[in-house]
Amino acid sequence: TTLLYTIKFEMNNSQEEDHLERAPPLTEAEYAVTFRALAETRFNSEYDIASGIAGHVIQESGFSSAPINMLSIGAGLGGFETRLVKEKGLKIARIYAVEPNADHVPTLTSTLQNLGCEFHVDTSYFDPTFQPNATFQDTSFDLVLMSHCLYTFPDPFSAVLHAITFLKPSGVLLIFHQGDSVCSTMFNYLVQRSDPQIFNPRMVVNDHSLTAGKIAEFVRSKRPDLDVVMKVEMAQVDIDEFIRAQGEKEDDIISFFLQADYLKLSGETRERVYGMARGHSEVVKGRYFINHPCCGIVIQNHGNGI
Repeated sequence: TTLLYTIKFEMNNSQEEDHLERAPPLTEAEYAVTFRALAETRFNSEYDIASGIAGHVIQESGFSSAPINMLSIGAGLGGFETRLVKEKGLKIARIYAVEPNADHVPTLTSTLQNLGCEFHVDTSYFDPTFQPNATFQDTSFDLVLMSHCLYTFPDPFSAVLHAITFLKPSGVLLIFHQGDSVCSTMFNYLVQRSDPQIFNPRMVVNDHSLTAGKIAEFVRSKRPDLDVVMKVEMAQVDIDEFIRAQGEKEDDIISFFLQADYLKLSGETRERVYGMARGHSEVVKGRYFINHPCCGIVIQNHGNGI
């Protein structure tokens, strides 16, 4: 009986393992490619909406009146900061940009040079021990920006609490992060059916299971002395070519959502992911789009009133 039980157990384990995904998560270099695809696609309204939310914060806080000190955590390519300066009137005296991804740094440096303000690019990781170096004497900031970077942190909640410590009394922490979406749905599905030795939320470059609502709820519980307001608008991301190819074509945006190379996944998983994408999409002017919630979390001291 023991022998038969052992054989059955091993067979069941073997069958379960056959269904586990073996595709590894994206590397930092691969992530940089997929992120650029998402940021640069012509048909992605997420950054239009995010810049609108940020523009309201800029105007209400007076950041368009006098040059400010800014800390950008996870600055990426610097494109969002540039947009806020050129389109939303943000005036920057100094910007301290934290970006550990080496593939982003050359473009980021060039972008910040074009802003015409004092700047520094710090390639260290932002963790609870992080402190700006001596480049700027004043290491308190009027505006701290964390735009779609919290997915990368082993402990994103501690990172937010640490970011708050760099605010001036009248300062604002502005976080952009995804809401509950097809992105988080796809990612969670992949994690659940993947080999935990190869792929799990703590091994990937971006943990897309984290949502804006969880972040806002955490800050409210830990810092009741602060105002925490979440602004949500639906953005649209173009996935037309992926849908029309019946999921048989590589798509950097889908790989970005999954944080794994879509074409390296099993046929069963690709079929399920395609179904999720198709089910969450709508046709606008003849093209398929995914509705993707763009969430801005505004954190500041009571009474500053944005």
